[in-house]
Amino acid sequence: MNKTYCIIGTGRQGTAAAYDLLMYADISNLLLLDNNQESIDKCLYKIHSLKSKANIITDIIDFKDIKNLKDKLRTVDIFLSSVP
Repeated sequence: MNKTYCIIGTGRQGTAAAYDLLMYADISNLLLLDNNQESIDKCLYKIHSLKSKANIITDIIDFKDIKNLKDKLRTVDIFLSSVP
Protein backbone atom coordinates (compact mmCIF):
# COMPACT_ATOMS: atom_id res chain seq x y z
CA MET A 1 0.00 0.00 0.00
CA ASN A 2 1.49 3.34 -1.03
CA LYS A 3 1.70 5.87 1.76
CA THR A 4 2.62 9.49 2.26
CA TYR A 5 5.46 9.91 4.73
CA CYS A 6 6.82 13.05 6.33
CA ILE A 7 10.19 13.60 7.95
CA ILE A 8 10.49 16.59 10.22
CA GLY A 9 14.11 17.68 10.32
CA THR A 10 16.53 16.95 7.48
CA GLY A 11 19.82 16.76 9.35
CA ARG A 12 21.80 13.52 9.62
CA GLN A 13 19.01 11.47 11.21
CA GLY A 14 16.32 12.81 8.89
CA THR A 15 18.47 12.22 5.82
CA ALA A 16 19.24 8.65 6.90
CA ALA A 17 15.54 8.03 7.51
CA ALA A 18 14.64 9.47 4.10
CA TYR A 19 17.20 7.21 2.46
CA ASP A 20 15.87 4.12 4.24
CA LEU A 21 12.25 4.95 3.44
CA LEU A 22 13.03 5.48 -0.22
CA MET A 23 15.03 2.23 -0.35
CA TYR A 24 12.74 -0.09 1.59
CA ALA A 25 9.23 1.33 2.10
CA ASP A 26 6.25 1.29 -0.23
CA ILE A 27 6.12 5.05 -0.47
CA SER A 28 4.36 7.34 -2.92
CA ASN A 29 5.09 10.78 -1.40
CA LEU A 30 7.79 12.02 0.93
CA LEU A 31 7.40 15.41 2.58
CA LEU A 32 10.61 16.83 4.02
CA LEU A 33 10.13 19.69 6.51
CA ASP A 34 12.88 21.79 8.05
CA ASN A 35 13.43 25.36 9.17
CA ASN A 36 16.64 25.62 7.13
CA GLN A 37 16.83 25.47 3.32
CA GLU A 38 20.52 24.54 3.39
CA SER A 39 19.72 21.42 5.43
CA ILE A 40 16.97 20.44 2.99
CA ASP A 41 19.34 20.97 0.05
CA LYS A 42 22.02 18.75 1.64
CA CYS A 43 19.43 16.05 2.27
CA LEU A 44 18.18 16.20 -1.32
CA TYR A 45 21.75 15.94 -2.59
CA LYS A 46 22.37 12.78 -0.54
CA ILE A 47 19.14 11.05 -1.62
CA HIS A 48 19.37 12.25 -5.23
CA SER A 49 19.91 8.76 -6.65
CA LEU A 50 16.63 7.57 -5.10
CA LYS A 51 14.41 10.51 -6.03
CA SER A 52 12.60 8.55 -8.75
CA LYS A 53 11.14 6.17 -6.15
CA ALA A 54 8.70 8.75 -4.75
CA ASN A 55 7.36 12.24 -5.19
CA ILE A 56 9.55 14.33 -2.88
CA ILE A 57 8.11 17.58 -1.57
CA THR A 58 10.03 20.02 0.62
CA ASP A 59 8.96 22.96 2.72
CA ILE A 60 10.47 25.43 5.16
CA ILE A 61 8.54 25.56 8.41
CA ASP A 62 8.77 27.20 11.81
CA PHE A 63 8.38 24.23 14.16
CA LYS A 64 6.99 26.50 16.86
CA ASP A 65 4.00 27.31 14.62
CA ILE A 66 1.87 24.35 15.74
CA LYS A 67 -1.15 25.27 13.63
CA ASN A 68 0.92 25.37 10.43
CA LEU A 69 2.64 22.11 11.36
CA LYS A 70 -0.73 20.42 11.92
CA ASP A 71 -1.93 21.71 8.55
CA LYS A 72 1.16 20.28 6.83
CA LEU A 73 0.63 16.89 8.50
CA ARG A 74 -3.09 16.69 7.70
CA THR A 75 -2.56 14.60 4.52
CA VAL A 76 0.35 12.53 5.86
CA ASP A 77 -0.10 8.86 6.78
CA ILE A 78 3.09 8.51 8.83
CA PHE A 79 5.60 11.06 10.14
CA LEU A 80 8.93 10.86 11.84
CA SER A 81 10.41 13.67 13.88
CA SER A 82 14.17 14.08 13.65
CA VAL A 83 14.40 17.38 15.47
CA PRO A 84 15.89 17.85 18.94
